[in-house]
Amino acid sequence: MPVAQNPHIPTRSKASTGLILLFALLSSNIAIAARAPLSTRQKRSKTIQAMAKVYMSYGQYAKAQPMAEKALALAKRANASDEDIAVHLLDLAFIYEKQAKFDLAEDLCFKAKKLQEKAYYKNHPHIAYTLRILSSIYLQQGRYSDAQFTLDQAIDIMLKCHSLHDKPVAPFLVDIADVLLARGQYDKAQEHYQLALDILNKGYGKDHPYTAAVSGRMAHLLTIQNEFVQARVLIDKTYQVQEKTYGPDNHLLMATWLTNAEISRAEKDYDRAERFLRKAYSVLKKNKSINHPLAVKVLEKLSRLYIDMGKYSRAEDKARLALNISTRTLGKENDSTAMAKNSLAIAYFHQKRYAKAQGLYFDALNTLEKTLGHEHPNTRTVIANIDTLNQIRPAVADFIELARPLDNLRTR
Repeated sequence: MPVAQNPHIPTRSKASTGLILLFALLSSNIAIAARAPLSTRQKRSKTIQAMAKVYMSYGQYAKAQPMAEKALALAKRANASDEDIAVHLLDLAFIYEKQAKFDLAEDLCFKAKKLQEKAYYKNHPHIAYTLRILSSIYLQQGRYSDAQFTLDQAIDIMLKCHSLHDKPVAPFLVDIADVLLARGQYDKAQEHYQLALDILNKGYGKDHPYTAAVSGRMAHLLTIQNEFVQARVLIDKTYQVQEKTYGPDNHLLMATWLTNAEISRAEKDYDRAERFLRKAYSVLKKNKSINHPLAVKVLEKLSRLYIDMGKYSRAEDKARLALNISTRTLGKENDSTAMAKNSLAIAYFHQKRYAKAQGLYFDALNTLEKTLGHEHPNTRTVIANIDTLNQIRPAVADFIELARPLDNLRTR
């Protein structure tokens, strides 16, 4: 499918970083609260909403959800403004997205957007931020064309009141880069990350937490391209800034732990890689997020790590769990589910269970060709795995044929 072009930027697409989204939601709350005196019910609503945001900031979305729902109900009963109701809806959409309740999150985003268009105007910057949340939902679902189209709308709104190199535009460039990365367009993704980093380094400085987070995204891209030396420099800086800012166990370090694990695995420091991945999974369990697509990524990385360590049964267990979560959360025809099948097939391959591996490889390939296309790096990876299997299976088949006469003699 052709990628829509915007004349203002190098290319197009993608999703979001929780810290910036949360900051945007908090900022809009402050602006609304400052406008007019509040009723008792509205004050209660805002107090509960503030408590929900505290849990959101710690990644404890299961605890945040009932509070956000109660705050919304109180705001509605208090006849709060459309702007205020929209903020409540977006809080819940953010929480639902983090819990992989994507349909609910999408519905709330559309409701919030409708209220914002009524309260402000069609191209108000608040609507652009709502579109960012919506694009993040689409990205998590593997709906990359929808995510890209939504971000096209968002960046067009932002560029009506900002230049391309203004700080408020940088998060949208990062989001675009995330979608481009997911679609396998690595060079274009790197252009967008670098443009965003240039803006952030100038506007916030290299030691700002958001600048560090975007550097971490660039490091992740470099690991995918096997540029591990450069990636190590970037991720070490990111880790240093984030650990100092948030502490060593905060969920906002999740992406950094995963990238660190991938680099450590490439360096054959398997113990260090395993520590990072186990830490990530532990935080997901603590925050009751083990059914989120992010848990699938963690489990897949653990599976590949155990393959490298020769622990094939453990690799199979992790890949099977990843496949179950992805199938249940995202469906059978999703590229994340396909890659989980690929991971399980690799575990079968190393256990010489070739028939099972072959079936999973071809299932994965069929899905990837439909969702990502024949030229996507993930599709090519699965094709390469099938080629490797085909090189081995004829030899196995020949051995079985040669062994059959001996088997017949034994049974006589």
